[in-house]
Amino acid sequence: MNKMNPSNEGVGMKCMVSRSAPFVLIMIFLLSLVPSAEAASPLGDVTVDNPVIDLQQHASSTISWRLTEKASVTLFICDLRGNIIKTLLAGKAFDKGSHSAIWDGVDDKDLPCANGVYLPIIKCSSPRKGNFVYNPTASTWGEQVEPIAIRYDSEQEVVTFTLEQMTYARLRVGLREGGPVYKTLAGWQLWKPGQYQVPWDGKGKGGFQNVLGKDNLTYSFDSFSLAENSLIIENSPENDVSTDRVYEQFPIHPPATSNLSYFAIEPGSLDAEPEIVIDWQKAKNKDNQIVISGKVQLQVDFVKPVFLPPSFGKWGELLLYIDDEFVIEVPVQGLPATIAFDSNNFANGEHLLTINLLTGDDRAGIVTHKVLVHN
Repeated sequence: MNKMNPSNEGVGMKCMVSRSAPFVLIMIFLLSLVPSAEAASPLGDVTVDNPVIDLQQHASSTISWRLTEKASVTLFICDLRGNIIKTLLAGKAFDKGSHSAIWDGVDDKDLPCANGVYLPIIKCSSPRKGNFVYNPTASTWGEQVEPIAIRYDSEQEVVTFTLEQMTYARLRVGLREGGPVYKTLAGWQLWKPGQYQVPWDGKGKGGFQNVLGKDNLTYSFDSFSLAENSLIIENSPENDVSTDRVYEQFPIHPPATSNLSYFAIEPGSLDAEPEIVIDWQKAKNKDNQIVISGKVQLQVDFVKPVFLPPSFGKWGELLLYIDDEFVIEVPVQGLPATIAFDSNNFANGEHLLTINLLTGDDRAGIVTHKVLVHN
């Protein structure tokens, strides 16, 4: 058996590489001209410097990104319906490096956008690497975010809790297992990671009763994680996206959970909870106290003036509670609406009456009165 000569092996390998080198180099060059699905995107480090754009303060947000090579960039803003409401850049050529664009919260007609959550979408086209899209909703979003160690500090009269990640949330207090909503302590807003103290005097809306001692008292922290680099419009004079034009659409990835209050982050649905009032019809008023007897009819209406965003729709539910006990539920097609009950079912004396209006876009109107049953 002949032994292999290491020196000859080396020479042979060198010769093989040498003969094929021009072909290999040509192939590498040709392949470099073809965009690869696995090629690294030349677009990266997308950030926003100010996630909340307060239109009353004429605020704006700077959207920044970095390119690893020359590319053309299209940048637009869309809402969570997928409506493209503002195009900031349309195929503009940029050199390698860091770049930015500013959005001041207006649409393509220079009209202020409605309150809500918006997303920056960036399309990048590189002659060498092809087309890429930055879509914040491609990563998981819409997950429930739980507050840590939520409790009431009676000395400072605040609800305290900690959040470990940014979330969009609303904080209410009420009774679990079908009890009334006592109060909305904080409406839908952006919450950054950190410790919070939300002021609350421990009383329900109207201040008629201290509810801290209730056995089934619960804090309802309705929350979900936002897509990265989400932009939030606040204090807008507009109420909804414009309806006088057809918007181009961009495919938004759905949230992680089907239980998400999706309407809470649609434009126009982030206004305050509706204020409601009771017209007591034939009830008597004695010493600033409502006196009721027999069968009672009362009318519930919005406090005027009122504007209802399109997200409200024309339906909801009125729920009546006496001393925190559920009495009746009445579906309504808008307000004013009438709700009736029989006061003979309750002992004579003072009672606390609470009405919740639960709207089609998951907001809660709350009104509470002390009443004197006299049968």
